[in-house]
Amino acid sequence: MKKVRTNFRQAAQLAVICAALAAAAFSQASQNPSPMVEHARAHPRLKQESPAGRREKLAELRAAHGGG
Repeated sequence: MKKVRTNFRQAAQLAVICAALAAAAFSQASQNPSPMVEHARAHPRLKQESPAGRREKLAELRAAHGGG
C-alpha cells in the first residue's frame, strides 16, 4: 500500500511541475506589436481638394423635396 501512495505522490508532483512549466511557457509567449505605434509608418493627411462642379447642401435638398 505504501508503494502505491508513493507512486501517486510522485505522479501528483510531476503533474504540478508540468502545469507550472506550461503556464510559464504560455505567459512568456511574444505578442504582435500594436499597429497603432508612431514608428510603424507615416500616415499623412490627404490634401483637401475641391473638384469642379455644382455643390448643394443636403438640408437644402431635403427642404426642396418636402422632407423635414
